[in-house]
Amino acid sequence: MIESHVHLYTDNGMTVELQISVVEDSGAGIKRVALVDRDGIEFYIEDRLGQNCPSEFTFETRGIPNTRFPIFVRAHDCDDNWFENEPIPLQPRAPIEVGGPGIQRGCSPLICEEPSPNCITALTDLEGVRRQITLLCAEIAALIRRRNAYLIASITLLIASVVCFVLAAVGAAIPFIGQGAVALLLVAGAVLLAASIAMGVAAAVVQGQIADKERELGQLQGQFLDHVALVHQNCCVPCVSNDLSLPTCG
Repeated sequence: MIESHVHLYTDNGMTVELQISVVEDSGAGIKRVALVDRDGIEFYIEDRLGQNCPSEFTFETRGIPNTRFPIFVRAHDCDDNWFENEPIPLQPRAPIEVGGPGIQRGCSPLICEEPSPNCITALTDLEGVRRQITLLCAEIAALIRRRNAYLIASITLLIASVVCFVLAAVGAAIPFIGQGAVALLLVAGAVLLAASIAMGVAAAVVQGQIADKERELGQLQGQFLDHVALVHQNCCVPCVSNDLSLPTCG
């Protein structure tokens, strides 16, 4: 019994390069191997194997035009039994099946075809996650602006309260300034200090919201990378126009 295993090396869209292994497992050995095209023409012949009758013979073919497919592997053992495999067509991005009827074609922008349903699903999911990341980045940017505004307000109020306390201390040391003015400065300083603390607390609360959103962003970016992997599994990437780079909020 003779079996053949066909593997694709290169595919430029017009011709292919194959590696073919022929195996004889009954002990008779291999005498002759030929490749036959769709018109029954033998275009590769190796007929010197009968000297050694090897149990396995591997060879490479270069520049087989796509128009010759489907092709057949025809082999004879040293007992003059012969074998011819099932027709081998070119099946773009078909699952690899060693010794099976199809050859997986390489992915090339020269042979772009309509994307498969799995590819379309992977690209749709990818763009869905990208939109979520874009919206989340806008939310984070808005929160950062709010936090910064609270921080600026807190610092400004703190400086004003310090000024009030300093003026109150200076006024208390000057005999001609009334105690009422000093008291007003102390009260104003205390109010400004309380307002500064309130703004600082508000900034801290918003910072916590930013941290939550950034954790959510990290999870979405992880999902995005998972979908990129699915795109690589199901699509011919050189034929994909979608941006596969990881979106950030930079």
